[in-house]
Amino acid sequence: MNGRKRQRCNSTDNYDNDGATEKLQCTSGLATSINTNKNCNTHFEDLSNELIYEVFDYLDGYHIYEGFFNLNTRFQNLCTHSHLSIEMGIAYLPKSTFQHYYNQFILPHKHQIQSLHLSDIFIIDFFSSLIENISKCSQLRTLLLDKMESKCLEHLLIDLSSLPNLSSLSIHVGYGSNKMTIYNQIFQLPALKYCKIAFEENLPLGPLPLSPNLSSPIQHFVIIDNVDLDEVNIILSCIPKIRRLSITY
Repeated sequence: MNGRKRQRCNSTDNYDNDGATEKLQCTSGLATSINTNKNCNTHFEDLSNELIYEVFDYLDGYHIYEGFFNLNTRFQNLCTHSHLSIEMGIAYLPKSTFQHYYNQFILPHKHQIQSLHLSDIFIIDFFSSLIENISKCSQLRTLLLDKMESKCLEHLLIDLSSLPNLSSLSIHVGYGSNKMTIYNQIFQLPALKYCKIAFEENLPLGPLPLSPNLSSPIQHFVIIDNVDLDEVNIILSCIPKIRRLSITY
């Protein structure tokens, strides 16, 4: 009986030893797996081009330029890819910084710009003096201009009429504006669906010289100005497709 008990005990001991060995092996494997995962770090540069382009979709054009353009050859090529759509919200930049940004990134890729927001006076003047470059922004869909001088705006609007995809325009017109001229030029933009215009000073609109071909495709018009009922009727006669009109005094 003692032998049998001893044999049973030995069998149990072997089972416990085997179990301990298995547990040790499993624990060792888990530790190895954990250590392997710790050492397996993914860097941004390891991402595919497609994923990097998705990241670029959330960034402003200047942030793409500042963060990636001069990083290495691969990212410079990604930044200059012909299928990359660019949105630019340019606030204040030092003149030297903007000149580098313009020459290295904006000028070669002006045909890729889809959205442009200009709020710095120097940058607005710079763009308005380069009308031939603005007219070549063939993919431009949205344009926002802050406190632009009337004369510069009038010259710019003439050239914007050649853009086939410009559907949204928001402008803040400075002092000395010729409202009649500005409205006429806006109504001649061929693809414009949304327009928001604010005037710095309160001046009468005056009669609009209506043309039989003057029919704007604007559907949503926001006016921040003091206009009377007669002026509203004149404006409405030029925007037959209007669906929403908002006037704020």
